[in-house]
Amino acid sequence: FFTADDGGNGVNVERQALGIENDKSTHLFGNLFVSNCFVPTSSTSSGKAGQISYDANYVYICLGPNNWKRASLGW
Repeated sequence: FFTADDGGNGVNVERQALGIENDKSTHLFGNLFVSNCFVPTSSTSSGKAGQISYDANYVYICLGPNNWKRASLGW
């Protein structure tokens, strides 16, 4: 969808930053920042399969309609 240069090492090489392949996979080159995301309050909070969210303690993944699972970010 858009390109970006290599970051200033003197070589102006254009690189694809985001692409969707024929097999429907998505490739992202660079950093991804997500802000103001919805955080489910229960395992049955409103959601669609594939949604991903986070807070300071957990990563949340919606596995199906209104079906959330979470994984701890604790060390």
